[in-house]
Amino acid sequence: MIWAGNPWNHGWWDLPFETVGCGELLSLYHPDVLRADYAALVEAGADVVAAATSGAIPSIMADIGHSDRAYEANRRSVEIARECGAKVLGEIYPTTNLVTFPGGDASRLRDDYTVQIRGLFDGGVDYFYVENVVDLENARIAMDVIGNSDLPVVISGQIELVESMLDGTTATAFVDFARSYSPAFIGLTGHTEAIARAIDEVFESGRAVDFVMVQTIWPGAEHTWLQTPESLTDYFKTLLAEYPIPHIGISYGVRPDF
Repeated sequence: MIWAGNPWNHGWWDLPFETVGCGELLSLYHPDVLRADYAALVEAGADVVAAATSGAIPSIMADIGHSDRAYEANRRSVEIARECGAKVLGEIYPTTNLVTFPGGDASRLRDDYTVQIRGLFDGGVDYFYVENVVDLENARIAMDVIGNSDLPVVISGQIELVESMLDGTTATAFVDFARSYSPAFIGLTGHTEAIARAIDEVFESGRAVDFVMVQTIWPGAEHTWLQTPESLTDYFKTLLAEYPIPHIGISYGVRPDF
């Protein structure tokens, strides 16, 4: 099964001022643009798409004066994605508020996640996606807010080039942590080199993951492409020849040609 992460159309940067700095506002101001991106990914072969909701939380949207529209942005993004015919992952991102690091605020993060998760649920999301975990405490808060929802949960750990998450958690330790919540799917995300080493570590330890999501651009430098469709094809062929991973995906800057 092929998963497509948050689409990233470089044309977004040419849109009017209200969406600059927060692509999640596309669902409110330019739903036609977002709908076209989702539809193109589905037409190209994606079975699952991630809603563009990673930054749709009140504390992030406050920077552009839209904190009161976070719930609506989440709900509408999911509704638009569902119209395109794929299963929808509702992105729940770790944010820059990492609670075990200096300046982290667990109470504020809980409030942010409460708004976001309610919007995703009301939009009709198929899966809650606690994505790119870099701090286990953030993930614990997200899972606590999700609580006993009947919806399945997908969770992924973001592996850095230093071969661990930002809080020092190894890939194997993350899998053990995630497994304790009995999610529907557990995966790893990151650059190809980091993922390859992490997958070796996980499977050699007798554990396993259900999916990998490989980044196609460098976050924070959106025009710096890390991969080509051809290099990703070769990468996945090599990976899947060695390990039984049922779901593969690409994220950050996904285009139909990928």
